[in-house]
Amino acid sequence: MKRFCPLKGFIFSMLIALILMAIPLTTQAASTTIPGSSISVLGMSYDSSTNRYGASAYYETYGDDYIFIRPTITFSGNCSLPANTSVTSAYFYIYGGINVHNHFAYEYNPATFMGHAFYSGRFAGSCNTWWPAGSGQQYIPSFYTFNVTPYFSSTSQGFSFSSQLNATDYDYAGFNYEAGASYIVINYVYVPSTPIISSPVAGSNNKTTVSLSASSTCTENPTITYNWQYSLDGLTNWQTIASSTTAYNWTIPTSIPINSSIYVRASATANGQTSAYSSVVRFNNADDPAVSAKLAAESAEAKAEEARQATDKVLQLVSRPTLCVYLANGATLTTNALTVVDMVYSNDAGTLEGMEYSYRRAGQGWSDWAALPDSGQGQATVPITAGFNRIEFCVRNELGIVSRPIIFSIWGLV
Repeated sequence: MKRFCPLKGFIFSMLIALILMAIPLTTQAASTTIPGSSISVLGMSYDSSTNRYGASAYYETYGDDYIFIRPTITFSGNCSLPANTSVTSAYFYIYGGINVHNHFAYEYNPATFMGHAFYSGRFAGSCNTWWPAGSGQQYIPSFYTFNVTPYFSSTSQGFSFSSQLNATDYDYAGFNYEAGASYIVINYVYVPSTPIISSPVAGSNNKTTVSLSASSTCTENPTITYNWQYSLDGLTNWQTIASSTTAYNWTIPTSIPINSSIYVRASATANGQTSAYSSVVRFNNADDPAVSAKLAAESAEAKAEEARQATDKVLQLVSRPTLCVYLANGATLTTNALTVVDMVYSNDAGTLEGMEYSYRRAGQGWSDWAALPDSGQGQATVPITAGFNRIEFCVRNELGIVSRPIIFSIWGLV
């Protein structure tokens, strides 16, 4: 039966998806380092005489059966990054060594003897040191770099990652880890704060165009771009408006119904990082206050004009037209026939346009209204009968206001 290997001659490696890839940093980047002395280790034994941690993966045999023992190693610790930052990369630099052993090594090409540091899960990698069967157990430490970016964020106050050790194609693999020389480097950039919208003002009226303006801050003062969106219900179907580093004058689409509500929000981008969206602001697709005030003034002026016209009508109503009638110059009664009568009339409350006259004989009805010239003088032809004739005349203006009747008397031939 294989037993747990001594710490001597062991190294190990670590967790998920080892991607040895450098991530470029922006000009606004910063970093922090967590020393190995601040990193807790579970699943490995500590040897105070060598100041190393050690563990091994191996086959435990039971007659013809065997079990592959793969211990789980966990690294954890505390971290506290500045507010409004985003982790761009994090690397664990492990200092240590690994050795592997296969009882049937002579069956393999020694060049294939590569010990796998970790078996499944979050971290994987391989060492570059190998010992064929029968060789001396040497401990040759070096640095191994593992990408641990997924385990850190700007809101993390701590970290923890783990994986199993493995010894693929071997019956034994030992790992040593020296915490004193190992360390984690976390690279991050500053993220702009969540924007605060200053325009439009919530509940305001804006029609045709609206100024979009917001403010955000970011450490080291990089250029901030504001990304605007709108929605008609404030919850779904957010549509892109534009991105701008300054206030943006947005022409409201004509497809949006007049007097409907429009909701806008903004995010801020700097250093290749984008903030959360701002609080949603609602405004109305309607005339703005200045336009409304102008329309109100125009409406007031129109009403004032209506009042002036109404006053004029009142004056006209209380001022009746005047009329004088007399027998036309040179007119004489030679027969009881039609007689020409001169009329002089005025309309103090208005013009003489549209003036009309009517007459009636005593005991009879009024004649149809007949037009008069707008000169203030006109003539009417009336029938005369034998004996006494009593005839009433009146005029009316274009508003239908009738003058007081004027009585004209004349004797007809007997």
